[in-house]
Amino acid sequence: MVRLDAATAGSRDALKADAMRIELTALQSMSHDALKEHWRNVFGVSAPHNLSRRLLIHALAYELQIRTYGGLKKEVRQTLQDAINAVSAKSVSSVSLQNNPDHRTPPPSIALSPGTRLMREWRGVVHVVDRVEDGFMWNGKAYGSLSAIARAITGVRWNGLAFFGLRKRNKSTNAKSLAA
Repeated sequence: MVRLDAATAGSRDALKADAMRIELTALQSMSHDALKEHWRNVFGVSAPHNLSRRLLIHALAYELQIRTYGGLKKEVRQTLQDAINAVSAKSVSSVSLQNNPDHRTPPPSIALSPGTRLMREWRGVVHVVDRVEDGFMWNGKAYGSLSAIARAITGVRWNGLAFFGLRKRNKSTNAKSLAA
């Protein structure tokens, strides 16, 4: 009898998995509008207007998995709640700074030792910049920042770290710069 119950449970799990795979495949083939309608059916509210098709698919797939297999384990939910409580217990000023969209934590600075040489090709020309004690040297001229050099090379404002490949570039900024 136990053996039969385990087999039944196994086949039930296999059926769940098959049904979920079919629905996940269906999500992939839906149009953006159809995904928004499916969102409305699943969540009972309209999808946020700015969600891409890809994000709609991911969110709906996640919800399907939760409904099929269950959500987070109790221990994980408790860990997350403890983390939320710890953040809430911080002083109001630090929390308000974190929640303020105008407050951005600067990325960790990149320390370039004097003598470091940076090379960047721009429109078929290789530009060589040397780090010196009090700034940077490019084409025999001293500059205070990589951004100033990037602007001198391109004619548009660039983040110097991004221009020289030391930090990821913002895609919209890069597109604007290339269009200029």
